[in-house]
Amino acid sequence: MTKFVLPLIAAAILSAPGVVLAETYGGVLTGPKGGTVAYEGECMAGETGVTCTRKSLLTGPEGKTATRDMERIRSKDGVKTTFFTTGEGGRSVTTTRERIR
Repeated sequence: MTKFVLPLIAAAILSAPGVVLAETYGGVLTGPKGGTVAYEGECMAGETGVTCTRKSLLTGPEGKTATRDMERIRSKDGVKTTFFTTGEGGRSVTTTRERIR
């Protein structure tokens, strides 16, 4: 797995007011039929909760592509996750899941 390192973004996030901890991550995964997923993301923990975002590029074995972005917000009130998916031809779907405590 290839790791993306985003030290400048992490430094900028850590200097933002109210941010206690920040982490970036990323990589590339290859499936058994040759399709790939390249992704990178970051999580920020602050005084009011945790916010994570991830951007992914999915490429099928025949070269067709799609993007899938995610945003997850955790707070004392629950968790809200939203996925933004766009496929070939610009078709898009937004899905939201929410757990309330």
